[in-house]
Amino acid sequence: MPQPVFSPKRSRLQLLGERFMATLVVVNTALAIFDLSYLETRDSYLWLDVNLQQVQPSRKKQYLANVDALQQVLKQEGLDSAKAKSLLQVIRQDSVRIFYDDPSFQVMNKNGTLHEIQLRFRQQVGIKEFNKAIETFWSQEYLAKQGWQEQLEFFNLKVRYLVSMYEPVLGYDSVKGIEPFTDTELYLRKVAELRANLELHGLNARGVNPLLADLRNLSAKLIDNNYFERSQRNGTFEEIKHRLKRHVFRNEHGNTSELTPTLQLLDSIGVLDLLAPELLWSNLSSTEAFKRFWSYPNFQSGGWQAEMDFFDRQISFMLRSNYYRHVAVNNKPVDRYWLVDLPWAILFGVELLIRIIAMRRTEKISVWSALARRWYDLFLLLPFLAPLRIITALIRLDRADLISFAKIRAFLRLGLVSSFAEELTQTVVSRAIDRLQTSVVQGGLQRALLKREDKPKSTYVDLNATNEIKAIANRLIEIVTCRVLPEIKTDLESWLDYQVDKAMHKSSLYQKIARVPLLKRLPQRIKNNLVKQIVTLISENPQKSYLASQVAVPDTVSEELQKRLVEKFIGKLQLELEQGNALEEIESLLGDLLEEIKINYLNRTTDDSIKKLKPAP
Repeated sequence: MPQPVFSPKRSRLQLLGERFMATLVVVNTALAIFDLSYLETRDSYLWLDVNLQQVQPSRKKQYLANVDALQQVLKQEGLDSAKAKSLLQVIRQDSVRIFYDDPSFQVMNKNGTLHEIQLRFRQQVGIKEFNKAIETFWSQEYLAKQGWQEQLEFFNLKVRYLVSMYEPVLGYDSVKGIEPFTDTELYLRKVAELRANLELHGLNARGVNPLLADLRNLSAKLIDNNYFERSQRNGTFEEIKHRLKRHVFRNEHGNTSELTPTLQLLDSIGVLDLLAPELLWSNLSSTEAFKRFWSYPNFQSGGWQAEMDFFDRQISFMLRSNYYRHVAVNNKPVDRYWLVDLPWAILFGVELLIRIIAMRRTEKISVWSALARRWYDLFLLLPFLAPLRIITALIRLDRADLISFAKIRAFLRLGLVSSFAEELTQTVVSRAIDRLQTSVVQGGLQRALLKREDKPKSTYVDLNATNEIKAIANRLIEIVTCRVLPEIKTDLESWLDYQVDKAMHKSSLYQKIARVPLLKRLPQRIKNNLVKQIVTLISENPQKSYLASQVAVPDTVSEELQKRLVEKFIGKLQLELEQGNALEEIESLLGDLLEEIKINYLNRTTDDSIKKLKPAP
């Protein structure tokens, strides 16, 4: 894939332009990632929205607060008081604005709470036009005629919970074709109505048992029809059933499934119920659990406040998270992200076109060559390649000098090369030592020293007609005799002088001669001559001998004597090694030595490579 060509010389204006466009690319990439992950993370956004609406002030909260203030004034001062008239005027104006002119509700169709509120006000007053019905309801004449106590009770039982109910609609839902699931919303409305009745009149109120019966019927439909299947949220529905069964049957012995001893142990410490509730409650009926929960005996024994709090805390949000998603004409779920991405694609397309034209004029290249240089910008134009826009964002940030990836690239490249070289070196060295070790253990040393032939010799290929071992040996001799030994002459002379002087002072003969006046300097002169002769012998004579050997005429007699000496030495060495088990012992020790070398070498190279790759603090 062609690599982008970065221009090293840019004006300040060009750099600012690069940074601006890089910022736009990052924003567009973040939007693409948000879109791709929206369905999976929608519950998180919904939970955040629910909690924000609970703590933030709103017109609906102020409206209910005014109704509560009116009720308090009517109890204390009556309907004819000035405060009551003033509050009624404010409530009439707010009612028209909130429920008619500028509704503060998420769902505006007939399935939403706003439509239900308007319907109940019209039915209560008997006027078809909502704005007239709401003004009539909050008038002094109507409340006096119909009785303000009965009308406010109607509001508290039938309207208040609808005004305060949360409707699960997020701003991005319209892009994905999502709307609240009608049946689960009706279920939650019925629960809210039951709570309103319980809070106003208690468990023995006249409307409680009918509401409990309605909830039992709705629960049976919920289980039979599986409202969560359309949104592919069966896991959420199963969790609802597990939680309700655990809550209803937790104190009844013998209701749990047959468990193995291990599962019984996990159940006793409360772990199984969290990790695998389907194993614990699989033999129990979800329908029976809902039926028992929404029953008068359960609310009486457990306390209706505790039961309703459990439902609001454990079940309500999961029911609220369910949704209905529309299907497009292509039989796939609605997804209007392309409409969101279209302005961005137009912007980036125009920018790419301008860059291609500029490159053609300045560098005289073809359209395809220019496009190949900007290959990473194509991800910005094609919605189905949206996940790859992260590559474009990183390259743009690097071009704009906002983030530098040079160190990262160098580190990865050097790390890869170092790791490969280390592995290759370890493999070669390890195999070489293994081969040498195997050869020694299997008698290779004996065959080399004792000239035993266990198998025919293989043909050896000589690449350059040179005895490399002999050449290496000659080269080492030259370096040692001609370069190393002459350089250490002074240090060697000092060391020998000290050692000889130290030895002479320990001699009794030296001590006796030192007492004779005419002879006391004699040992010192002998020592100096001895040291000079030894130093010359070590540092100068080998060099002279080597240089002489390089230019001397071959001496056949000397070579013959040397050959006889070597053969006799090797023969005597072989004879001595064959006696006893000396050679076997040497082979065993050499094999162990090679194993230690291999292990320590590999450990050392591994530690060194780790230190090299470890970033500096």
